[in-house]
Amino acid sequence: MTTQTKEIIKYTLKIDRHVGWKFSADAKNVDFDEWIYCKTADKKVVRLFFLTNRDVPPKSFIDSRGNFYAFFKKDQYIYCLDLLRNERPVWAVLSPNDGNICLKSGTEPVGEGPGEF
Repeated sequence: MTTQTKEIIKYTLKIDRHVGWKFSADAKNVDFDEWIYCKTADKKVVRLFFLTNRDVPPKSFIDSRGNFYAFFKKDQYIYCLDLLRNERPVWAVLSPNDGNICLKSGTEPVGEGPGEF
């Protein structure tokens, strides 16, 4: 399966305690406190989970409906949130073969400062 890219257009923050969730064979016994529910331009969902019990997150994956399930270390929450709040467009890029996920912004000019548009 090839790398898939989805533009994130809306997001909702979720802060609640979950223990021992199973998402897939690789992602079982997953604990998390924070997660971000994102809607995409093609009406799919990207779920970003920030794990409290793993040094190495499990592989991210795409479900049968084309939705992304992405796993990060807990300390990456603030960086993902900052990107979603301050950048546009934001893209989620997932490689199903190895489970790697990244969030990225659109191209911006070097040295852009406040009030310079």
